[in-house]
Amino acid sequence: MTSFPMEIKPIIWLKGLTAEHLEFARELRNTNKEYFFSHRDITPDMQMEWYGSMKGDSRYYRFLIIMKNTAPIGTISIMYPGTSEDPAEIGNVLITESERGNGYGTEAVRLAINNIDACGRQYIHLEVIPGNTKAINFYKKLGFVEYSLTMRMDRK
Repeated sequence: MTSFPMEIKPIIWLKGLTAEHLEFARELRNTNKEYFFSHRDITPDMQMEWYGSMKGDSRYYRFLIIMKNTAPIGTISIMYPGTSEDPAEIGNVLITESERGNGYGTEAVRLAINNIDACGRQYIHLEVIPGNTKAINFYKKLGFVEYSLTMRMDRK
């Protein structure tokens, strides 16, 4: 028998990016640009150019909006480069500040992992900015391990 009161958690689901949520995704990314390798702001024109190019082959790249019931609260992307022997990649995991700490990012990554599993990929890759210990610990709790070191040289 269930005791009352019962807490019902809102439903989280992933929705393919459409023009309807394009500005939401751009603003969320610009608000959190310190978590990206490129710290520049994305302009509306740049976003439209990117959106036009990524719509082409959804078998390779899926940019998704994290929905809480009917409201957008974040983003996540899944990439399937190469063949089924190559790792899939998760990226662009962002949750609006007001919704952080409620487990929605964890649930969104788990949904993405389930999608990747259904596609038969054996490995999942993601990248985290060095020093972003909150994200590193978040991914470790989900089963990810540190695997490699990526280096770059800024030429400006």
